[in-house]
Amino acid sequence: MKKLLLVFTLFYSLLNVNAQSIDCGSGRYVNDVFLNVTKTVGVTFGQNSVPNYGAGTSSVKTLKFDFYEPAGDVAAKRPLIIFMFGGAFIQGERSDLDPFCLAFAKKGYAVATIDYRLIVNEQANLFFLLFNQHLVVDAVIKATSDLKAAIRYFKRDAASSNIYKIDTTKIILGGVSAGSIAALHTAYVDDINEDPALTAALTANGGLEGNTDLPAPDNLLSTYNSKGAVAVLNIAGGISDTSLIDSFNPPIYSSQGSADEVVPFNYGPISVNGVPTSIFLYGSNLITARANHIGLKNQFFPIAGGNHESPGQLANIIQIISETSAFMESTICGNTLPVTLTNFLVQSNSCTAELFWQSASENKSSHYDIEVSNDGTRFTRLATVESRNSTNGSSYSYSLPGYRNAAYFRLKMEDKDGRFTYSPVQRFAPACLPGIVIYPNPVRSTANITGLQSGVQVTMMNADGKLLFRQIASGTIMQIPLQSYTNGLYLVQVRDANGSVLSNSKLIKN
Repeated sequence: MKKLLLVFTLFYSLLNVNAQSIDCGSGRYVNDVFLNVTKTVGVTFGQNSVPNYGAGTSSVKTLKFDFYEPAGDVAAKRPLIIFMFGGAFIQGERSDLDPFCLAFAKKGYAVATIDYRLIVNEQANLFFLLFNQHLVVDAVIKATSDLKAAIRYFKRDAASSNIYKIDTTKIILGGVSAGSIAALHTAYVDDINEDPALTAALTANGGLEGNTDLPAPDNLLSTYNSKGAVAVLNIAGGISDTSLIDSFNPPIYSSQGSADEVVPFNYGPISVNGVPTSIFLYGSNLITARANHIGLKNQFFPIAGGNHESPGQLANIIQIISETSAFMESTICGNTLPVTLTNFLVQSNSCTAELFWQSASENKSSHYDIEVSNDGTRFTRLATVESRNSTNGSSYSYSLPGYRNAAYFRLKMEDKDGRFTYSPVQRFAPACLPGIVIYPNPVRSTANITGLQSGVQVTMMNADGKLLFRQIASGTIMQIPLQSYTNGLYLVQVRDANGSVLSNSKLIKN
């Protein structure tokens, strides 16, 4: 992700900023309302040991943060974003995220980018890790322990000297790549037994709060805790199990390339220097699916065809900064979203897509954009429905006759001030097409596909988006041999002769 740094620096050097403001609703937290940023470097917040597994030794690591705040800010309390850099838990440093921190500080946030313990980057140590993959999980948990120590440090400051002027009820956790993996597990692991794959590492590292702390007499453990994050910013990260995410957890903004070769977009192994490890994660696409399923507030910017570096491209940077700012502002300011949606359905009536939605309330609501996608990641606007702007909510319906393609629909709900949020995504399967069925699923050796039409194209990709199989159907039935493929999750897609997606199906080999 280091390529994004030069682009960030150039982009923000060209911005024109507005006059300072300290109140929600006046542009703060969304627009650049401060000209300058004050940066404090190298503040110690904790220490802990770093093992060298290959050598059988350990050393003490002093952990520090760099702090960014709007210059001349007179606000008594500010929300805090804590960022963690990327680098495969092997490399990286606080300054890697300098452009991120500067960008958000100009919008009125207090921002910290923190150290966390990295795996000792020596050949013998890394070779040892290849044969002891549970130690990679241990490294992730050590990073979460360090992040929790930083949260406790800011809570202690707010309760005593108040140097940093932090509203500790509005702490946001974020990261890039490995840093995002640590932030996700910090925000969503609520119990050491919640995911058995993490239990041993959590137990060995002090339990849920971890064991990173300041030395006596400045110990913070037992006096302060790390709970209460209000939002998560996930850039190219993943989580060990999406079931860790519950409806009472903090909302999440995610962005990731759909062809990410390092962290899986869906589900699969993480890779280091092009080598897949035995550590499997659920990526941003399935994290978003989980959030939609349980009704957790979320927003997702998938970069179609993008790789691990794609969030660092200029156009994507602009969108990520803009969207995350609006997403966080609606949470930290307690703003009422333009629409509270209670229901959104997409049903098939022959070859017509029928959309129905119900709002519980509409507050300064402007309109609904109906958006469609062939692959569930890249959406385009089909139509706009004006809002009735009813405080008691309204019912809506919209028909798309002659819509013969399988597709994904969502609503973009925009208010009169330009703020917006998205509905959960709904999949549409037209009833006028024959049903496409894959069986058995899960499968051991050969998968059968029925309901095809001659001339359609069938493809299969792995969880990393790599194309493994492609064939044109000559009849209604096709077989996909899987004997040579590893166990895991695969995506089977059927397209017509025009390239329109007719079916997306998940296939599990075991």
